Amino acid sequence: MTSFGVFSPEDAREIHRKVLGQQSTSSPENIQRRYTTSADMYYVKMLADLPAATNPETGYTQADGLIVRYKIPAEDTLDREVAPDTAENREKITNRSTSFSANTGDYIWVKRAGSEYIPLHSSGGTSTPIIRFEIFESDCEGRSAIVRVLSNNGSVPGSYEIYGEIEQDEQGQDVPSKFVVVYDKTGCFLNESNINLQDRIGYATYLTGRPKYPYQPWTGFEVTSLAEQQTECEAF
Repeated sequence: MTSFGVFSPEDAREIHRKVLGQQSTSSPENIQRRYTTSADMYYVKMLADLPAATNPETGYTQADGLIVRYKIPAEDTLDREVAPDTAENREKITNRSTSFSANTGDYIWVKRAGSEYIPLHSSGGTSTPIIRFEIFESDCEGRSAIVRVLSNNGSVPGSYEIYGEIEQDEQGQDVPSKFVVVYDKTGCFLNESNINLQDRIGYATYLTGRPKYPYQPWTGFEVTSLAEQQTECEAF
């Protein structure tokens, strides 16, 4: 066995590891790690809801995302896969945008910005979620209402969802109905009694801005249109 002065090859490898912080030969785990960490930009799969921020400086939100990596060996394929759920494959995503949100399971593109990772775009989230709703219960004094979400464009921030009844989705599977609170920041949509407003259909957009009333939140679903009371259509 060849030796290096008074050191054996094993001694040399151990010295190399301690001085440089790595082994002279890469194990499969080290090769895998090279394609999952220490990157400035990559996709992550959200492991929890990432709501919009209420204030870019003090009202930011955070949630864990699991890194989406190239399949190993990366030189032979452009295919990607979600990395195993370990601590080293997770990143804490910081959202300072007051208009962007993402849901659990969304794939988003993130970039390192100083000491944090920030979202750049999402395959599931959207910058301006819009919902079509049906009023379940309204509060005239508070200019707000609990509504059932009938359809939506983009992700409804999870922190605003209220789960209630069970209904069927388009595949016929039982899913919990989604309810959210909407706010009338113009003061002219939800200014009727609860009896008159129940079951009315309308639209709301997820926005940030100064509310009309001090007890309304800055960020939330603002009512943008509300259908008039209608009778059932009769055959000619």
